[in-house]
Amino acid sequence: EIYARTFDSNQEARPLTDTDGENFHPAWSPHGDLIAFVSSRDGQNDIWLMDNGGGNARRITPGDASETAPQWSPDGELIFYASNRDGQFEIYVYEIASGQEARLTNTANINETLPALGFDLTTIAYIDTVDPTNPASAALWTTTLAEAPEAVLTTGGGVDTPAWIAYGQILVAADLGGVTQILLAFSPIWGR
Repeated sequence: EIYARTFDSNQEARPLTDTDGENFHPAWSPHGDLIAFVSSRDGQNDIWLMDNGGGNARRITPGDASETAPQWSPDGELIFYASNRDGQFEIYVYEIASGQEARLTNTANINETLPALGFDLTTIAYIDTVDPTNPASAALWTTTLAEAPEAVLTTGGGVDTPAWIAYGQILVAADLGGVTQILLAFSPIWGR
């Protein structure tokens, strides 16, 4: 379940969800009014939205696939996530105002997950895993809607969980021979 609690109080965490199935990967909208999260309450892992108090939960993705890791755009207008509805995981975007969805990547036999939109609102970082059974085959990639994807970081191990920290700069967890390190990567397509 998903719980909320303020850091400056001694109150116990209050549940925001209480359903069958699992509820996880909560992501607060930049405006603080909505929470995107993954729920298996209908049998598959779907992306849901709820009010910041836990009410008005609604599914925003279709039901016969698995979706994961919702991430908001910095302006709160879009939600990025990965879905395997076409066989392997690809990156999708959902527009809050219109309720429309679009697939952003389409690479055969490669899982693309953990999208993160940059501060420029056009560059997307994500993890590209060539062999889903081998985490060491994961690499950090970036793309825009107008340019071809480019590899940013590959290691002898895998990479995971990209997070933008500044214009063109991405933090990423990387397995460097059995030791996980946080690395700073620079997007090669930033500012083109």
